[in-house]
Amino acid sequence: MKLKRGILLSVVVMVISAVIYFLVGVNTETNQDLRIAYIDDGGIVLKSISNQRRMVNIARVNADVSVWIPGGLGWYEAGKIKKLLEQENKRTLGKDIMFFNFGFNPNIVKYSSEESAQDWWQMGKVWGWGNFFKYSLKGNGGLMTKEERITGQLAAERDFLTTIMQRDFADSQVIEEGIKASVYNRGNANGLAGTVARNLEWAGLTVYGVESVNQENGSDKCQLIFGDKVKETKTGELLKSIFPGCIETTDPLLTDKEVELYLTDKYAEMINYQSYNTN
Repeated sequence: MKLKRGILLSVVVMVISAVIYFLVGVNTETNQDLRIAYIDDGGIVLKSISNQRRMVNIARVNADVSVWIPGGLGWYEAGKIKKLLEQENKRTLGKDIMFFNFGFNPNIVKYSSEESAQDWWQMGKVWGWGNFFKYSLKGNGGLMTKEERITGQLAAERDFLTTIMQRDFADSQVIEEGIKASVYNRGNANGLAGTVARNLEWAGLTVYGVESVNQENGSDKCQLIFGDKVKETKTGELLKSIFPGCIETTDPLLTDKEVELYLTDKYAEMINYQSYNTN
C-alpha cells in the first residue's frame, strides 16, 4: 500500500512539474520581437511587441488607404484586401503586402480584426508559454503601448513611415546585427532597386549601395550573395524569407557584415513591379 502511495505521489509530482515547466518554460524573458499583421474590412493593423524595446507599437492603416499587392493585383484600398485575397485564393500574399508597402516582416498575418487574445496566443508559440501568462495576465508585462495612424495615401506618408518603421517596427535583432546591404538592379525596371532598398531599411538593415549594373552572362533570377556567416544570422533568415526565389551564394570577399542583392527583369515581372508605378 505504501509502495502504491509512493508511486502515485511520484506521478503527481511529475505531472505538476511538467505543468509548471509548460506554463513557465525555460525562457520567460526573450529578446525576440513578435510582429503581427491584421487585415480586415476596417483596414490593416501592424503590431510589434518587443520585450527588448519594452514597447508594444501599433500602426493602424485606414480602410481607404491604397496599398500595393505584388504579383499582379496592383493597388487596392486596405479595407478591400481581405475580401479580394479570399476571392482570388491568394491569402499567402499577406506577408509580401506588408514588406513591399511598409518594410514590415510579420511572424504571422491574421485575416481578422485585431484581438489582444490572439497576440498572447501567438506570443506563447513564439516566445514560450510562460510569456503567454506573464503578458496576458499582467497588462502587457509592463510594456508601454504606442499607437500611430496612417490616414493618407502611402506616397504622402513616406516621410512619416521612414521615421517610424525602422525605429518602432523593425526586428530588434536585425538592427543589432548591423548587417549592410547593397542592392543592384541588373534589369530595366526603373526605381526597383531603390524601392526594395527603402523597404529593407525599414525592416532594419543598413543599405549603403543602390545601383543599376550591367552584368553579362548573369542569371535571369535574382541573387543573394552573403558574406561569411551572414546566411545563418537573423538578417539572413529575413532576406531568405522575403526573396525565396533568389539564388543564394556566399562570397569570401564579403565580410561577415555584408550582403549583396541583385534584382532582375524576371524578378520585376514576378512581382509585377510595373503596376507599382501606376498609383
